[in-house]
Amino acid sequence: MTSSSFVVLVLAIVFFTSSSLALNVNKILSNYSDYGVFNHLLDATGLSGTINSQQTITILALDNGACGGLNGRPIAESKRILMNHVILDYYDVSKLNELKAKRSTLLTTLYQASGFAKNNEGFVNVTVMQWEDIMFGSGVPNSPLESKFLGPVMAKPFSISILHVSQPVLNQVTLSPTQQPTNNPMFPSSSPTADSPPMLSNSGNAPSDSNKPTADSPDGDKAKAPTPSSTSMVAVGSGVGFAMVIGLVMNIIG
Repeated sequence: MTSSSFVVLVLAIVFFTSSSLALNVNKILSNYSDYGVFNHLLDATGLSGTINSQQTITILALDNGACGGLNGRPIAESKRILMNHVILDYYDVSKLNELKAKRSTLLTTLYQASGFAKNNEGFVNVTVMQWEDIMFGSGVPNSPLESKFLGPVMAKPFSISILHVSQPVLNQVTLSPTQQPTNNPMFPSSSPTADSPPMLSNSGNAPSDSNKPTADSPDGDKAKAPTPSSTSMVAVGSGVGFAMVIGLVMNIIG
């Protein structure tokens, strides 16, 4: 094998390996027409690229009907809501069923990684109810559990899982005027922004807190939320690794 052939082979391996591992959430959801509106919202809010950069992810997907309450909202407001629908870990049906013994667990979301979540605002509370329904709600204490798990959409083990839920996971913080930080590499300043959105009221499309199940205090098994610095380190580490491969190839050629 000549030196040039060896270089081509190494570069091909690097390219195809990275391509095979990369996520494309828009392409995945395009196979499911019931989630067309949700797919469009991920793209319009700029979250698709952030999701695709993750190695392990779970998405709480809304069908076209459940997305009705998000249509017409400012882009920045929809983005803050949808960030709580992206869990930074892998949960399929089997793993959700394993939570039954604990009954209530806090899961880290993309909103927590954004840099402006406080307390439990960037966590989603998943609770197995007494009648075995699996419910999702905001991790903020005493928040109602409004979003019901309806079934799996698709799963690629330990990479991406998409779960169908009944309605958006809301809290007053994600719906209040918040300035998106500009120093977070996961959320660049070029992301869509909007004027201060209105607070959600308990009328119209807003669900009422009354008659909604609430969970007991979660067990505290919160996953450690990634920080901007850790995300940057991963990106830098990947670049260094690639440079080492190229350097090795050049040494062999030399």
